[in-house]
Amino acid sequence: MACWMKLGMVTHVSATSADGGVLFRVASSPTVGGGHVSRCLAIADALARRVPVLMVLDADATAAEALCKTAGIPAMRRDPFDMTASWQACVLDGYAFSASEIDRYAALAPLVVMDDFGHPPAQAALAVNSAFHLAGETMGAIPALLGARYAPVAPRFAALHRGPEPDNVRNVLITFGRVDPENATGLALEAVSLLADQGMALRITAVAATHAQSDAIRERHGAKATILTEVQDMAPLLAETDLVIGAGGVSLYERMAAGVPSVSLVIADNQRMLIEGAAGAGATCAAGDASELPAHALAEIVQSLCADRAARQRMSDRARALIDGQGAERVADAILRIGAARRQAASA
Repeated sequence: MACWMKLGMVTHVSATSADGGVLFRVASSPTVGGGHVSRCLAIADALARRVPVLMVLDADATAAEALCKTAGIPAMRRDPFDMTASWQACVLDGYAFSASEIDRYAALAPLVVMDDFGHPPAQAALAVNSAFHLAGETMGAIPALLGARYAPVAPRFAALHRGPEPDNVRNVLITFGRVDPENATGLALEAVSLLADQGMALRITAVAATHAQSDAIRERHGAKATILTEVQDMAPLLAETDLVIGAGGVSLYERMAAGVPSVSLVIADNQRMLIEGAAGAGATCAAGDASELPAHALAEIVQSLCADRAARQRMSDRARALIDGQGAERVADAILRIGAARRQAASA
């Protein structure tokens, strides 16, 4: 494992210790969703047992840096281009990198791009897109890992023990990630509150995106729900949950790996294709756009799923069949193959 030293506010990576490692550049500002960091951490963890890794975060990524520290993955918040280390690969995960940034990372090492829109940059040596409808080994002219088999989910979610679906849903978890621009959390709480008012005995837990949102939600719904914020690991919550109301993205993959039935709402355009694919495969219930859905309509969808144990069991079984928790290992293996091919070419 590499030796990492703190020099004031700057993390320095010595060339000898980082040689042969994998560098991650991850969109991690508080203004973007947390899925970029979550999936890169899963891949980095799979790699870290074999080679050095380093996560390069945004300058204001305090929360993401804390997540990396908890996971035992070295991280820093600065531009790494003064480094002289010879990296096996650079993994790029984010939507707003400039063309010059992409060029600079591609010049360091073969570029692995986490792609959500089907348009990886031409500089990519490998694209990874785990959307359910995709298959094959290329995306245009770029080698690719395609389909749910490569969903980078931490194995602990698939390892959660889950018995048969209960006859009655009791524990409902509401979670829409670190960025919730439509206040879908509030919408979901309104919906389940309607069901509680109709006599359904529900224990409701909601994970708010920010402290400000949690304060507003607690004021309105605190008597009926447990309101949490800054949850670093969703696995313990999923282990106690009968039904999730949530967004797409990595959080959908995580609850699928855990086998938890869910109702999924679109809160960002990049989630639409993923939710529709999972719903088409029978692994979640797609409720549409959070911005267009009234609370009473969401309540009807949730009530229907709660009343149908067989449907929830099918959903759980199908979800776990699609997401087995080994996707991050498969991506890590592919990254190491790229590194091995580069070393072989250099020595030829």
